Amino acid sequence: MDAELGAVLAGRAPGRRRPDEVVLVNPFGLGIEDVAVADAVFRAAVRRGLGRWLPR
Repeated sequence: MDAELGAVLAGRAPGRRRPDEVVLVNPFGLGIEDVAVADAVFRAAVRRGLGRWLPR
């Protein structure tokens, strides 16, 4: 199965269905996809209480 990362993040396409499935990402794309991934990672980390705030 293949899908664009944005579709997976938006819930319009499934991600992995089994732990043994491999995800292959083509990192060449639009900058907005980088922003979407960063936002998803940040929100998941906040929900799980993970990460560390760094000083500015």
